[in-house]
Amino acid sequence: MNDKKIHPVIHRAGYVIPVTRPVIRNGGVLTDHEHVLACGPFAELYRDFPRARVIDHGSGVLLPGLINAHIHLELSHLYQLGRQPFIGSFPGWIMQLIRLREKFGAENDDAKTAALNVLVQQYSDGVVVMLDIGNTLIGQALAGQTPVQLLAYREHLGFTGSRLQQNLDHLDKQSELIFCSAHAPYSTHIDLIAALKNRADRLGHVFPLHVAESRAESTMFREGAGEMVEFLRQRGFWDDAFTARAGDFPTPVAFLAANGVLDGSTLCVHCVQVNDEDIALLAQTGAHVCLCPGSNRFLEVGSAPVEKFVKAGILPALGTDSPASNPEISLWREMTLLAEEHPRVPASTIVAMATLGGAQALGVEREYGCIAEGQKTHLLYVSLPGANYMDDELYEYLVHGNRNIKPEHASARGM
Repeated sequence: MNDKKIHPVIHRAGYVIPVTRPVIRNGGVLTDHEHVLACGPFAELYRDFPRARVIDHGSGVLLPGLINAHIHLELSHLYQLGRQPFIGSFPGWIMQLIRLREKFGAENDDAKTAALNVLVQQYSDGVVVMLDIGNTLIGQALAGQTPVQLLAYREHLGFTGSRLQQNLDHLDKQSELIFCSAHAPYSTHIDLIAALKNRADRLGHVFPLHVAESRAESTMFREGAGEMVEFLRQRGFWDDAFTARAGDFPTPVAFLAANGVLDGSTLCVHCVQVNDEDIALLAQTGAHVCLCPGSNRFLEVGSAPVEKFVKAGILPALGTDSPASNPEISLWREMTLLAEEHPRVPASTIVAMATLGGAQALGVEREYGCIAEGQKTHLLYVSLPGANYMDDELYEYLVHGNRNIKPEHASARGM
């Protein structure tokens, strides 16, 4: 028999946050190294499994690994764009990004090294699953190079009807081993979005795309005009037929819903510029939402209506976006920023967003996102300054203490 199964391991800590259950004081997590076998009070686990090896992590807290539901690793070498003052125009920032990428390259050794460095840092920061979006194959090449489960997507664009068939033919040639996504409703023809969504459904993949990120996008849908339209015209990508395609659907969310794109395997990233009707559509269709507070703050696109999402029964995921639009790539910081902007959202809900919400959005909730029987053993241990925390105080520290939190991959000590 496998010796690991004969002698399981109990990870003990002052507190255990299962996420789907209340905090357990003096808690323990019983594992067979690969999966969680049980979670509960340490005394009970030790009584029931006296032969188990005990790893006492200390008086801090054990919680599940974090899920970064949105990043662009291939833009990591363009970090300088995210560290300089924002110019005040979302389309203008896109143009800056394009020019910077043309200057420094898109798929060279520097881009690959920077992407790997960010991925390694994300793991040391407690991230165990990540959804990456890219136009190159850098993300696919990074899969398996770290312990992070990396879901690397190839992003498709193409807004004009004149190039639709060419883009559809290109999609048909993509290997089924490659995850594919659409960029956004303002940059990808709805028929191409639908084809990408159908492909994702057929292959059993989550389907992510940027939705309702900026006011420029909202104005484009509502009025068929504005700076996004002018940007597309200047680039030669505007299609006058868009106004007819959008028809009576004045928001990106309504447009996607009307075309059958929204369902339980769709991940709508950003969702800043949404109204009450949009939120109702997202809830009714079961679509998931990923919030990126750091990027949204840098790009000055506004703050997502988090309280309304939660009230509608939507538990958002969290993402960092790329270093080109976020000066600090840390999911702990994303939690802090969200809490600062939405102080009425409980800290426990924000921790759930960074764990369970991300797992649900990426379709990996059977393996990640909480501490429960059958889950993969990806435990984080966080030291606490002091002792005797109330549950609310514990969550508040995790959400607001990002500068001091140095997570340890606790389960690695049991290997």
